[in-house]
Amino acid sequence: LPIHQDELLAHTGKEFEEVFPNILSRATLILDLFYGFSLIEVDTSEHIYLLVQQPESEEEQMMLDSLGRPPQEYVMPILGLIFLMGNRVKEANIWNMLRRFGVDVGRKHAITCKLMRQRYLECRPLSYSNPVEYELLWGPRAHLETTKMKALEYMARLYRKQPQDWPEQYREAVEDEEARARSEATAMFFFGS
Repeated sequence: LPIHQDELLAHTGKEFEEVFPNILSRATLILDLFYGFSLIEVDTSEHIYLLVQQPESEEEQMMLDSLGRPPQEYVMPILGLIFLMGNRVKEANIWNMLRRFGVDVGRKHAITCKLMRQRYLECRPLSYSNPVEYELLWGPRAHLETTKMKALEYMARLYRKQPQDWPEQYREAVEDEEARARSEATAMFFFGS
């Protein structure tokens, strides 16, 4: 989940606001050295951070990559943006968001390609564009592993809003939750627990 700087400041107290950067730096070091987590500032203008678990070694990272593990810290922001933009978004908009998260140009394409290979995303060419542009949609794995409501709640937390602040998306997410519940109830009826 995204963490806003003022949420961190609330735990240190106003009297430490001037030395907060030093406190954050030391806490980041401790999280990394002792717990294997990195605190990454994903939005420098809004001071939003993500806590990301780091692999213990290069060998472990290579193993995780070989298993096709997705770049997890980007899955929900990308799925959330796609949902907020009407269930489809131009690839360039995803890259703009990743750039705001501090992802370098070369890695942006690798992230979206990896998420497409792992079926989190689907890519479709826009027929009206010249040169060809692409739009991204949720892939089948995204539909299996998360819900529109979870994506909306993630984005609401990121933007410090309530899911209801996006009425169309909220209605769609509620309908999606209800449809999932009906499907589960039907499966339980026919196939048992």
